[in-house]
Amino acid sequence: FEHNKLRKNPKCYIEILQKVSNLIRKNNILHLIGERPYKTIEGKSAVLEAINFLTNIEDSLSKKLSERLFIISDYLNEASTDHAEDIGINGSVSHVGSDKSHMNDRVEKYCDWDGGLAESLDFGTNNAQNIMVKLLICDGDKKRIQRNYIFDPGFIYFGAGFSQHMKYKKCAV
Repeated sequence: FEHNKLRKNPKCYIEILQKVSNLIRKNNILHLIGERPYKTIEGKSAVLEAINFLTNIEDSLSKKLSERLFIISDYLNEASTDHAEDIGINGSVSHVGSDKSHMNDRVEKYCDWDGGLAESLDFGTNNAQNIMVKLLICDGDKKRIQRNYIFDPGFIYFGAGFSQHMKYKKCAV
C-alpha cells in the first residue's frame, strides 16, 4: 500500500519527510516516532535531498508511475519471506542468504522471471510508512539505489516478507 501510495502521488511524502527532518537531533540521531532512535550517517542533509527529489520529480515520470502501480506477487512474497526468515534467524544484514543464495535464486524457487529484480532490506522498523521513509532517504548511499527502485517504472511486481531478527528485532525484505 505505501509503495503504491508513493507511486500514485510522490509529493504526498514531502510533508512526512519535513516532519522527519525535525526528528533528527544532536549527533545525527533520528527519532522516528514509534521506533528506537538510531544514528544516521548523513543527518538532515539526506532528508532534505529526498524532499528536493520529490519536489522536483518530473510530471511525466509521476504520471507514468501512477499508471504502473505495483502488483502484489505471491511468488515474490514467498521469496521475500524466505530471505527475511533466514537473515532474521541468523542475525544477518545481507542480501546473500545463509545458503549463499542470491535474490534471483530465491525468486527462481517460486517462478520464472525476466527483466530486472531488485531487493530492499530494512531492519528494526515497526511500520510500513517508516520503512518507506528510510528507503526514500537512503542514508549513507549517495547513489540512492533503494529510492531509484521505487521510482523505476520498469518494476511492476512486488513482494514483501517480514520476520523477527536476532539483532534488530524486526526485518523486512
